[in-house]
Amino acid sequence: MSSVEEVKATLAQADESADQARSGMAGVRDGIAEVRRLAGVTHDSRDPDVEAGHARLRAADAEVVRVIRLLGEAMELSEQYRRSLG
Repeated sequence: MSSVEEVKATLAQADESADQARSGMAGVRDGIAEVRRLAGVTHDSRDPDVEAGHARLRAADAEVVRVIRLLGEAMELSEQYRRSLG
């Protein structure tokens, strides 16, 4: 069985990984925003294919925001658990 200190160390490593993932996802979101900006100035927004592409980019952005939020929540819960271990 793992000691409390081993569990706390594992939680800390997981939190570090989650924070790195959150930062990476923020970079993905920046990339999506740039693609959306460029698509908006280079294509006729009335074209059905362009509209569909914009919709997909909006959906992708919403999913990235969701992942960032979930990672943050997981890190908060991990911290609470770690504190409860003493």
